[in-house]
Amino acid sequence: DFVLAAYCSWSDGSTRKYEDGHWGGTCKQKTPGNISSVHPELSAVSDPYGKHPTLGTCALASAGNHMVGMIANGSLVMARDHGKPYTAILSHYYHDISIVKEY
Repeated sequence: DFVLAAYCSWSDGSTRKYEDGHWGGTCKQKTPGNISSVHPELSAVSDPYGKHPTLGTCALASAGNHMVGMIANGSLVMARDHGKPYTAILSHYYHDISIVKEY
């Protein structure tokens, strides 16, 4: 099986499950629970490394950050500053996945 690998630039310190994404620049409230019922791989996780230094949730959403899936700046900090391998980064941002070579 393949997963929907959504990504964006920044978060506000946590990612959103698919249903709570700030799609289309809308600023939404989180709903209860962290696991997505639509795309389980796109579940909410803590994201201290991807937190924007100055912008809050609604400002990030209006700038196009849906905060679902992998956060580009968070993954960069995890790799560059903390030496995390790509498998650890992908497993952090995408819930309950298996990484396999297909070719």
